[in-house]
Amino acid sequence: MTIRYLLTMKITAPLSLILSFVLFACKENKQSFTINESISQSDAFINTANNNAPYESDTAIINKKKFVLSVIKTDTDCYFKVEKEIGPGFKTILIDRDYNTNNSTLLFKDQNNDGFEDIVWTKKWQDHSYLFNPSKENFYEVGEFHDINTLKIKGQPVLYKNKYPVLWLQNPERDMEWMIELHAELFTIDSAYNKISFATIDDLASQERWNIEKCARANSVVVNCYVPPYSPKYGELSVWNSGKSIDSLYMKANKFDSAFIAKYWIRNYRKLLPYGKIFHARRATELEYY
Repeated sequence: MTIRYLLTMKITAPLSLILSFVLFACKENKQSFTINESISQSDAFINTANNNAPYESDTAIINKKKFVLSVIKTDTDCYFKVEKEIGPGFKTILIDRDYNTNNSTLLFKDQNNDGFEDIVWTKKWQDHSYLFNPSKENFYEVGEFHDINTLKIKGQPVLYKNKYPVLWLQNPERDMEWMIELHAELFTIDSAYNKISFATIDDLASQERWNIEKCARANSVVVNCYVPPYSPKYGELSVWNSGKSIDSLYMKANKFDSAFIAKYWIRNYRKLLPYGKIFHARRATELEYY
């Protein structure tokens, strides 16, 4: 029973009981959704008929249309859906049934700085992004995508196929005291909003049983550069990638940082770009487009 329903029902119970229920419901629903200030709270809960009420919701105006992002959560199911304003109502355009609320949040955010809000699923270790394609007016999954850098030589962007800027990201994860788990990716986004990945580089091999004792004792790391096609590093749906290692380095842990990674890409991008392949995020179920 919602507060809105409670306020419109015929009151037959004592007022003190009603107020107690309202205070309890407010406490239980504290911070259950986020809404852009430009959109009213009631607008965030416009949904197509016969759907469950959203667990949390966010709204955005993109391309002069209103989009509603809702998380639906029941005892047996959890997913998010996106609705687009069409005429006087809203139409579902995307459903992701892989979504879950464990160690994560979901929001609209201009992740690629193109002036259009994207969908960002902030997982425990990384941001998983669905970029807005203005020509399709829908959101397309590119996997990990956050804190993006453009690869430049003497101030000029490096282009893939003389058209697409080459980008890179890095992501520090667990602090192991003697090292920080760190991975980076070299990639681009094409006109169809595909992520084309060229290579990844990380120090995760330092944690493998045949390396960890030596690396921890010397405060050093084993760094590998992998090229596509990728395989999951930890489990079938792992967000971390492994592939053919074309370079392996042993170095002091504090030297493997963003400055080293930027220089590594600049020195090696010419030999890495030919390895480019479209990256598909690993999924248990397919995205549903409507």
